[in-house]
Amino acid sequence: MLISCAMLTTASRSRLRSAALAALKAQVDVPPFELVVVTDDDDPVTARDLANAIGHSAIKVLVYKRTVWSSLSEKRNVACGFAHGDWITFWDDDDWSSPLRLQRVADTIITACEGVDLIGVQRVLWHELTTPTRHTVEYTAPVPGYVVGGTLTFRAQLLKPHPFEDVAGDEGWWTLKRCEEGAKLASVWFPYVAMIHGNNALN
Repeated sequence: MLISCAMLTTASRSRLRSAALAALKAQVDVPPFELVVVTDDDDPVTARDLANAIGHSAIKVLVYKRTVWSSLSEKRNVACGFAHGDWITFWDDDDWSSPLRLQRVADTIITACEGVDLIGVQRVLWHELTTPTRHTVEYTAPVPGYVVGGTLTFRAQLLKPHPFEDVAGDEGWWTLKRCEEGAKLASVWFPYVAMIHGNNALN
């Protein structure tokens, strides 16, 4: 089993990205994984930079750059297209994940065998970086069985006939559609902090 961590990023978010990479570096008891980064041509980051940042010499790091992107969904589909993993997880460049994230996702995959197609968490912390008080609030998905998009892991084969579409909240919309078609969704628990900073992809 190989898990592909897909990161969509830009040069302007390099400061935020460093914290997300540190969280990836801190993963413990990790399954085999790779990092696939899709960014813009003006982003100076290289695969070697990223490999050094996460410190896992055995994993593969892929970087794809383009001058113009039509949408976030296009970036998402390109990242997934370069992924080699049986499973893909979105590793947001502006959020923090627990060191247990990949371990717990892998445990869920192994335990459920064929009984799960999508995995995520239902409860996250939103941390506001743009206010003097650095306000933090807890958010729980309003309906049982829903998961928070930034924590989504899914079978790569689900994407081939159904790429992400250019709609607001494309991750959530895509997940709902797959579940309506019979895909099995599992929730798992690991601490996750979503950062609100004024340059979020979705308000």
